[in-house]
Amino acid sequence: MRELTVKELREALVGVPGDLPVRLSSDTGVDQGYGYIIIEKACRVKYGSIDYFDIYANDYAEEE
Repeated sequence: MRELTVKELREALVGVPGDLPVRLSSDTGVDQGYGYIIIEKACRVKYGSIDYFDIYANDYAEEE
């Protein structure tokens, strides 16, 4: 498995409207939970020798 880089993410975003929703998909089932996976935050994490870009998501089930 190879991690996506910020450069590749930027290239993929060229020409994409700023108000377009972000969705999560997967071949391993991470997107198969109950309810909806909502991307809540995206940011760079840098602490000492640790340096990566994090996309934070949670699974939200609709209330019945």
